[in-house]
Amino acid sequence: MFSTKTVWGALSIVFFDLFFICLIFVPFFPFSSVSDEHLNPSIFYRYLPLIFFALAAMSSMIVFKLYSFMEYVSRIELFRRILFAFLLSLFSVVFLYYITGCLCLINRQIFLNSSIFFIYLFIFRYFLLFRIHGNRKQILIIGANDQTRRIISAAQKRKNKNFEIAGILSTEENLIGKNFHGTPVLGFINQLKKTLKSHLIDIIVITLRDRRGKLLIRELLEAKVKNIIIHDGLAFYEKVRYKISIDEFLKPSWFVFEKGFFHTNTDLAIKRAIGIIVSFVLFVIFLPVLLLIAVLIKIDSPGPVLYRQERIGLNGKIFQMIKFRSMVCGSDKELKTSIFTVKNDSRVTRIGRIMRRLRLDEAPQFINIFKGDMDLVGPRPERPFILKQLESIVPYYDLRHSIRPGLTGWAQINYRYGDSFE
Repeated sequence: MFSTKTVWGALSIVFFDLFFICLIFVPFFPFSSVSDEHLNPSIFYRYLPLIFFALAAMSSMIVFKLYSFMEYVSRIELFRRILFAFLLSLFSVVFLYYITGCLCLINRQIFLNSSIFFIYLFIFRYFLLFRIHGNRKQILIIGANDQTRRIISAAQKRKNKNFEIAGILSTEENLIGKNFHGTPVLGFINQLKKTLKSHLIDIIVITLRDRRGKLLIRELLEAKVKNIIIHDGLAFYEKVRYKISIDEFLKPSWFVFEKGFFHTNTDLAIKRAIGIIVSFVLFVIFLPVLLLIAVLIKIDSPGPVLYRQERIGLNGKIFQMIKFRSMVCGSDKELKTSIFTVKNDSRVTRIGRIMRRLRLDEAPQFINIFKGDMDLVGPRPERPFILKQLESIVPYYDLRHSIRPGLTGWAQINYRYGDSFE
């Protein structure tokens, strides 16, 4: 039951989802409150809201591959899919109610119950993919090198993961039968067919650098048509670690062939619309907090509440980024000699330390987002004189200006305040 690798196991997951929909909606949705003047009081019409939501929820889950258990899915990707499925299901329910004339049934209860269902969905999927040992993806790595070592290290560091490395196939004779950083080397690369018969492999990851004349293309194609997913080692490392392997990736060929740099006009328009709407809504919601912070800044130290600083934005254009002032007045004169804020920096005010710890000093950048200088998500913008130094140290650093800088980004979420170029 609840196996993602068998037909009956997958069907049991579908039935359990349907059972939970009924469990949430039947007791709590006020079917009995629907008056005769709105709907025919037959059994079908009384349960029409449940039918609508079940159809909308299951369809949105199929659209966002929440019943596709073959591929490797990270926790972040799982959350993203469930969030989009939730939004799509709500939109679908409202649309179905509208075209059937049942808008009278839309109330807070259906939104509450929908939220409860999708919270259950995340917990249940997390349990399925990350906690049930038998559902973990079994990975076979072809190649024993530094890239393989990094993937193994990433797997060993993760407490909750939905994959396990079953073994390695190598081209080096002296490694056969031994452990490579704690993972068994099962045999030579030409034993791929035999290995797939003796081990239940879900994903093959290829880390070989020199593949000419070594890869068994026919055997790999046979594995692929048998629903075994094949990943390049660099791409799989990026999926597992949410980072790119800099020494391997930062080459002209990777930038040329990487599809992530292409954005359609529709993509850009949607992202811009989301930025405007979300920044405005958040600014209105947090306005009382922002006003309180402004008062505390004034009380804590003399000087203006807001601080404007030149930053580099889209296409290298300079804009004025707005922040809450977190340092004593006059600190900006020291910036060219003291680039980074260090721990216990004397320039930072008392309220500034709290703001920086909670990232509240960045809150006024909602205004920059609304103006179009920035987006909600993107690389953090840098000052012009630091940019010149970074461009001389980091290859292709200026390519980050092909998109708008962001209020937040992956590096900011996962790293502290930068205190050095390293």
